[in-house]
Amino acid sequence: MEQLFEVAEQVGVEVMSTSLPESMTGIFIRSNEIEPVACLSHSIQGQLKMERVTLATCIGSHIVLTDDTAYAPCYYDDYKKRLTASRQEYKRMRKAAEILIDTNDLLDAITSGLEEVWELAEHFNVTEDFIALRLAVWEKSGR
Repeated sequence: MEQLFEVAEQVGVEVMSTSLPESMTGIFIRSNEIEPVACLSHSIQGQLKMERVTLATCIGSHIVLTDDTAYAPCYYDDYKKRLTASRQEYKRMRKAAEILIDTNDLLDAITSGLEEVWELAEHFNVTEDFIALRLAVWEKSGR
């Protein structure tokens, strides 16, 4: 987590813990009135994998997004809005995956014999879904 806190500081994102609805692990907020802030839910405190993935996603949001934003997953009933949101979400998650797991580290883990998704997830201390995303990003872009 220390490395992620350092990255957050480098890119200008304040990190705080707060109460959020049960279904939310975090929210990223940026506006002209306040510094960018990553709010991590009290409910994930002590769950290192979820804390890492959530904070990395907030940092990825800050790097990728260009407008004033309060970001949380939303439901869209309009297909075009849902597609746009999905593309933005993929960009945020891709950046988060690149922040958390360097390509060289991923290659080293695989060549050392870690082949299963769950093994890689344990090695990098992230969720299995996040490893699956990181592998897909690597396969698609080579990074």
